[in-house]
Amino acid sequence: MNSKRIEMIKILVLTIGLLSGLSAWSQTPTVAVNTTVTHNTCTPSLGSCSYTLVPSNGWLSSTRITSLKLYYDNYVTGVSDFFYDHLALYANTNPSGTVSNIPPGHYYFTGTITTKDGSGNNVNVNFSKHIWVGYQVSWESQSEMISGTTLNSIYRNLTTSGNTYGWEQSFNTSSGYYGFIEFQKKTATTYPNTMYCVFNPPSDLSTFTPAGNYQYIEIRQSTASASSIKLKYYNGTSYVTTTLSSNSTDRVRFFRVNSASTCVIQLNDSPTNVSPNFTQTGLLKVTIFTDQLNTEAQNVITYFPCAARTNSNTSPAEVKRELDGGYVSAVEGKLKFYYQEEYSIEPGKFLPFTIYDEDYVKKASCDFNGTTFPVGNTFMKLPYNYDDNTYNMTLSTLGLTVGKYYILELQNPTGEKRYLRFLYNN
Repeated sequence: MNSKRIEMIKILVLTIGLLSGLSAWSQTPTVAVNTTVTHNTCTPSLGSCSYTLVPSNGWLSSTRITSLKLYYDNYVTGVSDFFYDHLALYANTNPSGTVSNIPPGHYYFTGTITTKDGSGNNVNVNFSKHIWVGYQVSWESQSEMISGTTLNSIYRNLTTSGNTYGWEQSFNTSSGYYGFIEFQKKTATTYPNTMYCVFNPPSDLSTFTPAGNYQYIEIRQSTASASSIKLKYYNGTSYVTTTLSSNSTDRVRFFRVNSASTCVIQLNDSPTNVSPNFTQTGLLKVTIFTDQLNTEAQNVITYFPCAARTNSNTSPAEVKRELDGGYVSAVEGKLKFYYQEEYSIEPGKFLPFTIYDEDYVKKASCDFNGTTFPVGNTFMKLPYNYDDNTYNMTLSTLGLTVGKYYILELQNPTGEKRYLRFLYNN
């Protein structure tokens, strides 16, 4: 091969390489806005959101923010209110930061970053990202369900014969027309399994059936590869069902959007409505039912606040003949419960009880005669009478662990026992 031909081949190879490089850098870069939201607690404590802007692969990391602002989607006025400006807070233009003191609501980031291409040329890239900040859910009543292993999650921990569903209902309650409920179903390994988030549940939650006149989201996994998210709603004439997604792990958001109680469903980070409009009036709580053991709802949050829960506004729980999967919460270091004694009691006797931890290690007790364990805890000697007995038991000096479950066991004069599982909070 002569030298002239060799030079021509070299020029051709170099030209192809340059064209390939120019083609790669002529593509428009994209920016991912990675966010981590800390939701409001019931105390209350305002939420926060940390963010990092990440250019798409192939673009240099020497990225700086040209502008970044956060807006609040005001449901009442229908306009977007300015909430936060990155450049007004941070002296640098590094593509990360934290927004603090965020009340519940719908927000969106918008702005521009400047990044460089392979030749060192500046390229401006616009970005946007929607986030929803809510309250963590405080659960008021439950049956055969408990808190999950991750924050803001619940799952069915027990299946008792005759109980088709386990359920939990929130202490959080809507205080007006506007607001949302958001949750996500964890992938399960037992099929089929179904979860319902019901917007107009029966007053007696144990009577719920999907065939009833209820409006709800149904998330079902039929097999490992077949799943669906459906909405059952009233269209003004009858109750109908429509499919919203074939991915059971989509994050679902029920949104009541105006004073006419118009409701829609949205999925994941998108503000686009994927359902027909429907109406749900009245107060709303988060109410979730599951049919299979270990079926779990994750990332459960809501716009609805949970009024500060105190011992004084907590209703006494009824002890049960059999220990099931439900539980109640001790509030401010005390456990409220009531017990109806059917037999006559000798005067001067005390409520016989034992408190166990989850491994059935005894933590406290009292017998009929008032002998207590630990010895000397005279405050645990509770009067015991025929008929109705309502108690507000002090637990704060027993060394119980906040966030752990315990079992209260009562025993009447005939040897019959009653039970109550509780979550300890101080």
